[in-house]
Amino acid sequence: MNFKDDERYKLMHEWALHFGYYDGRIDITAGDSLEAFTTHDAGLLAHAPLWGTKPGKEVLVPVHQVRANLAKILRWLNVRRHNMHIALHPDGQSLCLFFVAKISTKLIPITIQKVPVLFNVRYTKTEKGLRISQVDEWPGHTPRDAERLIKEKFEWPKSITLKAARVFGAVS
Repeated sequence: MNFKDDERYKLMHEWALHFGYYDGRIDITAGDSLEAFTTHDAGLLAHAPLWGTKPGKEVLVPVHQVRANLAKILRWLNVRRHNMHIALHPDGQSLCLFFVAKISTKLIPITIQKVPVLFNVRYTKTEKGLRISQVDEWPGHTPRDAERLIKEKFEWPKSITLKAARVFGAVS
């Protein structure tokens, strides 16, 4: 399967461009509308313990706020994504990424934290076409652990497997 031909992939590429996945920079003054690839009420839900959340206390954060927060953080930190894996849900409404985010400071380029992440992207059909409606971030340990999580938490088919892919800013 060629992921790059899938509309979900193309919308996720737009997300990656606007959220600093490729170059670590976010220009929130650029004026680009996030609604070109997200719904007006799209949000990110970081599950415990990502982003300092506690189990059961997670809050859906609007994508505009996520982007603004990341713009501040990425002034001081570099995030490189490694070991990226991808899967497309057969219903056409979800895309899953697994990657290990290696975070370093810009001043001293040493890895200060490694965070394995499951990134489940949900899509909704709108009058303007398919759009990202919600992103769930879960802590993941390995691609196999991520597969187990999407099957348990998001009811993905048992036959789904994540495939290694160098996409969305992945470097290995």
